[in-house]
Amino acid sequence: MLQRSLVTAACLTAYVSANCLHATSQLRRRLTPEGGVEVSNFGYTNRQGPLNWANLAPENEACSTSKVQSPINLDETIPLAASAPVVRIENVESAEFENLGTTIETIVNGTTTFEGADFALQQFHLHTPSEHRINEEYFPLEMHMVHEAADGSGGLVVLAVLFQLSEDGSTTNLLTGVTQNLEEIEIPGRITETGPLDFAPLIDHLQTKPLVQYTGSLTTPPCAEGLTFLVTQEPLPIDVATFNKIKKVVKFNSRYTQNALDEGNFLALPPADLAALCATQVTEEPVLYPVHTPAAEHTPPPAVVHTPPPAEHTPPPAQHEAPPPEHVVVSIPVAMAPAAAEHTPPPEHVVAEEQPPMVHPVVVVEHPTPTHPVMVETPPAEHMPPVAHPVAAVVMEHPPPVVEHVAPTPTPHIMTVVKAHMPVQTHVPVAHA
Repeated sequence: MLQRSLVTAACLTAYVSANCLHATSQLRRRLTPEGGVEVSNFGYTNRQGPLNWANLAPENEACSTSKVQSPINLDETIPLAASAPVVRIENVESAEFENLGTTIETIVNGTTTFEGADFALQQFHLHTPSEHRINEEYFPLEMHMVHEAADGSGGLVVLAVLFQLSEDGSTTNLLTGVTQNLEEIEIPGRITETGPLDFAPLIDHLQTKPLVQYTGSLTTPPCAEGLTFLVTQEPLPIDVATFNKIKKVVKFNSRYTQNALDEGNFLALPPADLAALCATQVTEEPVLYPVHTPAAEHTPPPAVVHTPPPAEHTPPPAQHEAPPPEHVVVSIPVAMAPAAAEHTPPPEHVVAEEQPPMVHPVVVVEHPTPTHPVMVETPPAEHMPPVAHPVAAVVMEHPPPVVEHVAPTPTPHIMTVVKAHMPVQTHVPVAHA
């Protein structure tokens, strides 16, 4: 025998605009003098939210004490309905459509026969996201079709229909008709008319697809127990545009998932036990997601500043004899090359020990003259064409002792640098112009 609603007499006259009871004999619609509808006195956030529903009115006590609350997660422990309902709803050109502040509701009539009893359809309303879950999976939208026992006993049956976003743009035409004039009731309390409503695909889905059945409670205040839920396992499609229209007005109106049936009400637990229960559900460390940063190639390289080496790294003075005064130390920029010499045999090359390239290699030249400036050829710097430019000899009275040893060569005007603290690049010829 179908279990009847346990809504008390206090709930019948209470000023509580519950979505599931609204427009039934237990909670009649209340219109305002301006022609609108009174809005709900509960909500889904802050002090008006589900955790505090029991404190909003005395008749809401079941929200924090009842052991059989909805919505729940529908897993394999929840049985399928033994028989399919027989649903009869006439297509209509329009129906009253209103914004209760906590949902949008369509007033429509019809009849559903289930387990030998008739139930009159009073209204259907929408929840986003879905309140029920199938094996922990939630859905973007859930429709509740609220039926009241035709014999006046107060029994309630709710046909809960889940909707999934379609990948191909397909949709359920009923929702297209429902939301045709949705922008006219964006403000809570407003009433308008729907477009044409075609119930045929929805009825076929309810009568041919498997339904999960369980006895639970209203998912809104006063959270009374005893109503029967028949929930579709397979969702109907909804296109993205229609879903976004609904979500923009309804926003969020889903009660948190309740404990498994007969396992007690979360809110009835002592605070210490509730804290311990929550702690046991934390099984993993928080996941830190990487922050996207621009790729390295888009970041300009830092400027390179060439600074002279610190004093402590200055090589100690050479212990050998300093070069005679007539010797000259010439600093040659790397990018320089010699001018072309006419009728001059190719000069010999100064070969130095391989070292990292320096900006100013040092070459020791014997007996330069003012009329015969020194010319030095060095490899051209990268991305720079070779340049021929004479470099005047600079005579220093006390040249720095940078050369450890100078070996004489057969040519009187060429000396070979064996090892220097500031070495010359390999193959550096010295010639007179």
